[in-house]
Amino acid sequence: MYGFFKNGKTVPFNELPLQRTLRRETFSDLELKITNNHTGKAWYSNFSGSPVLDEQGNFIFQCLP
Repeated sequence: MYGFFKNGKTVPFNELPLQRTLRRETFSDLELKITNNHTGKAWYSNFSGSPVLDEQGNFIFQCLP
């Protein structure tokens, strides 16, 4: 299990990058600290995300490079 933190606070599940793109949000330069709860090891990762929609505006997939 992993913990996700921004500015020292836990990021709620519904605010994680995958969940945000499922809500059709586009974002960039989201830096999160990720902690492995079993080992205590931590690292920082930068996220950007965007939903991909078809011509009718229907959700096709998400892009999290």
